[in-house]
Amino acid sequence: MSLTLMIYADIVPLRHRPKWLASWAGGNCTGPVLGGLFVQKTTWRWVFYVMFPFCISGAIFTPQLLQNRAPKSNQRVLRLDLLGGLFLASSATLFLISISWGGVQFGWSSSGTLIPLSLGIAGLVWTWFYEQRLAQNPILQWRLFSSASQVSTYLCGSLQGIVLYGQLYYIPFYFTSLKAYSPIKTGVATLPVMLITVPSSVIAGGFVTRTKNYRLPIWLGWMLTATGSGLTLLFDASTPTAQWVAVLVVIGFGHGAVLNAQNFACQAMYNSGDEILAAAMYAFTRQFGMALGVGIGGSTFQNAMSIKLRQLNLPTEIAKNSEAYVVELHKLPDGARMKQRIFDAYAFGFRGVFLFFTCVSGFGFLLSLVIKHFDMDRQTEEQRESDQIVRLARFHNISPPIRQYSEAGPFGSFQEISDPPAVLTRSRVQH
Repeated sequence: MSLTLMIYADIVPLRHRPKWLASWAGGNCTGPVLGGLFVQKTTWRWVFYVMFPFCISGAIFTPQLLQNRAPKSNQRVLRLDLLGGLFLASSATLFLISISWGGVQFGWSSSGTLIPLSLGIAGLVWTWFYEQRLAQNPILQWRLFSSASQVSTYLCGSLQGIVLYGQLYYIPFYFTSLKAYSPIKTGVATLPVMLITVPSSVIAGGFVTRTKNYRLPIWLGWMLTATGSGLTLLFDASTPTAQWVAVLVVIGFGHGAVLNAQNFACQAMYNSGDEILAAAMYAFTRQFGMALGVGIGGSTFQNAMSIKLRQLNLPTEIAKNSEAYVVELHKLPDGARMKQRIFDAYAFGFRGVFLFFTCVSGFGFLLSLVIKHFDMDRQTEEQRESDQIVRLARFHNISPPIRQYSEAGPFGSFQEISDPPAVLTRSRVQH
C-alpha cells in the first residue's frame, strides 16, 4: 500500500491523483467480498493463494515500467534507516499486542498486558528520540509534522483506519452471528458499503480535481461516517434488511469520500520532494489505525459482551471465544431461552464496539476541521525535468524530447515523444 501511494505521488500530478486513487480504492474494497467467496467455496488458505499471481506480476512489471531516476550505487542500501525501522516495527507490534490482549487473554492490570504495553510505549518514545537525534537518514522526518494541518491529517488517517477496518470486521461478524448468514451471504450483505465506497471515492476525486477543494469532501465524509456509525447502534437480530442496507450505504459514502480526499490533502500541504515521504507516512499511520481498529474493537466487544454475560449469569468464556461459539449458538433450537439470552449478549457487545467507532468518527470530524487549504497546482518531478529539457532545447535550437502527462482517457497517462538527445543529456548533467 505504501509503495502504491509513493508511485502515485512521484509520477502523477497532484490534482489528477484522485482518479488514480479511486481505482486503488475500488480494489481495496472488493477484496473482503471475494475473500468470503473463497472461504465458503474452498478453504481459507485460498484467500492467500490467490494473491500470488498479483504479487508476482507487480514484482515483475513495476520495476520494468517505471523509470528509475535514482543514482546507481551500492551505497543506497547503506543509507536506509534499517535500525529505525526495526525500532518502530517492534515497538508498534508490542503496543498492538497489549491492546489486543487487554481484557481478553489477560486482565488490564495483569503483567501479560502491562509488560508489552509499557515496552511498546517506551519503544515508540525511544524510536522518536533516535529518529530525531541519532539517525543519519531518519524515516520519521520532523518536517512532516511541523504544522497542525499535517498532524491532523495523519491522525485522521489513523482514525479512519480504525473505523473502516474495524467496521469491515465487525459488521460481517454481526451478520454471521446475529443474522446467521453464510460466508457468501455475508459478503453479499456487505456489498452496500463496498459498492458505494468506490463511486463515492470517484465522485470525491472528480470534485477535488475540478474544484481543487479537498476539505469539503473530507468534512462531508466524516459527517456521513459518524452518522452511519451511530445508526449501527440500532442493529440487533431483528433489524430489517432495508434498515441495515440504508445504514451501510451511508457508511460507504462517508468512507469513500474520506479515503480519497484525505489522501489528497496529505500530499497537497508539502513542498515538492516531500510528497513521497508524506504519502508513505500517511499510509503507515492509516495501516497502524487498521491494526488498532481490529485490536481495540476486539477488546471492546469482548469486554462489553462479558459484562452482559455476567448480568445474565452465563459463562464469560463465551465472550473470549465469540467467533468460534457462533457455530454452537446456531445449533441451539429456535425460540430457546438460552439462545435468546446469548443473542442479547452478542447484541450488547456489538453496541459497545459500534459506539466506540461512532465516538472515533465524531472525533475524526472535529479533527478534520483543523485541516487547511493548500494549493494543488504543482508539478511532479517528471514535469519539472520535461520543462528543463524544453528550455535547454530552445537554447540549443533542437527539438526536445517530451514526456508529458496527458488528460486523454479516464485516468490520463504519460506520453514520451522521443529519446533525449545527447546534447540535452549532457546539459542536464551540467545544470
